[in-house]
Amino acid sequence: MSWSKMNRRRFLKGAAGASLALPMLSSLQPRSSAAATATYKKRIIFIYMPHQDTTGFAPDASFSFTGSYLAPLAANYKSRMLVLNNMKTKGQGHGGGHSEWLTGWPGGDDAVPHPTQGPSLDVYMAKRLDGQTPLRQLTFMNSWRTSLNVGVTSWNEGANPTAIPGINDPVQAFTSVYGTAPAAPTSSQPNHGLVLRGSLLDALDKDYARVNAKLSTADRRLLDQHLSLVRDQEAKLQRSIQMPSSCVAPTAPGKTLAFPDQVKSFMDTIVGAFRCDASRVATFAFGCCGDDSNYTFVDPAAKNYHDDVAHGSTTLVKKVRTWQYQQIAYLCDQLAAVNDGDGTLLDHTLIACLPELGWFPDNNVLTYTDAYGKQQMTDNNHLRFEVPVVIVGSSGGFFKTGQFVDLKQDHYHKLLLSFAHAMDFTDLASFGESGTAELAQLR
Repeated sequence: MSWSKMNRRRFLKGAAGASLALPMLSSLQPRSSAAATATYKKRIIFIYMPHQDTTGFAPDASFSFTGSYLAPLAANYKSRMLVLNNMKTKGQGHGGGHSEWLTGWPGGDDAVPHPTQGPSLDVYMAKRLDGQTPLRQLTFMNSWRTSLNVGVTSWNEGANPTAIPGINDPVQAFTSVYGTAPAAPTSSQPNHGLVLRGSLLDALDKDYARVNAKLSTADRRLLDQHLSLVRDQEAKLQRSIQMPSSCVAPTAPGKTLAFPDQVKSFMDTIVGAFRCDASRVATFAFGCCGDDSNYTFVDPAAKNYHDDVAHGSTTLVKKVRTWQYQQIAYLCDQLAAVNDGDGTLLDHTLIACLPELGWFPDNNVLTYTDAYGKQQMTDNNHLRFEVPVVIVGSSGGFFKTGQFVDLKQDHYHKLLLSFAHAMDFTDLASFGESGTAELAQLR
């Protein structure tokens, strides 16, 4: 066969055509062993909370949530909650907070926030679990800005890491887990059974052997890279169709959903993926860095989350956060309704609600201790001198729940390392720039 007949379309049409009907067929990274000390499968969900928190976040001294905007979550899940405040970080402002969120390596450019180092913690965990589930991880975001760094929460490994944009369409999120209905094979889409038996790649290997001698060194290198990509896609395809037969897809979401329904749809898809053991790591963002979503369904004055809420009214901040924690309570309800081994999915899932920025009082004046130990005051609500976090779940008793902990300026990066250890990756010695030890106060 001549090289002119062995064109790019012929080479790729089989694998690429087959991949279109199945979810998340990106090339695979090298596998890494995963810890398996638990007798059940641990899951984790990272939830990105845009902007800052304020007065009304913390419970009182008796761990009562009367007057707290965490009350909707605490109503049924108080004993499962671990509420933290007063962690320090390095990154400040939207750019620093966003880029540092799961990497521990802040950037600083508000326009294009980008961590100086990767991976993000979700990507690290997903890589460690690679091969145990059909999908490495789920990354969903209720924002239109997923193509920009301000809409990215997941990052690959290395210096100046590449971004992993999230899925911001509920239908696409659903399809990424459950796929699409199988269609009859066509000339451009071979039978999936042939792909699984390796016939497609065997044929490609024969084509490669026939034309290899006619290629230049540069073309041979390009073809080798292409063939490697197709092999990786085929391996992912084989894993993707191994969804448990008992995992029947629920009704797909509608194409036009209101903002609140979109959030519920993303959460339902995460619960479905965990129920099917399609993935064990998920990230969901209520919005992007400096989020400007319309929250008029919460209050008519909240037309722009950034301008009217975060910069406009602490009363609106509390209202929006109340609604967000109502949705997290909904997520917990759905997880609690699914039996999983000797418990429920909620029993075996760790939910980490992490803000973009820090805690800032509703009197708009924050008193803090600077790097030199001096007391300072500021009216800048974009600082991350006191970062608050809400955790739901103990991860098999790793965390002591049912308590509020003032971390007294211990480091946020240590919390990221603690999450990794809670998921049984205890061989990880450090994470991020300053995550050199666990937060022992949480045990």
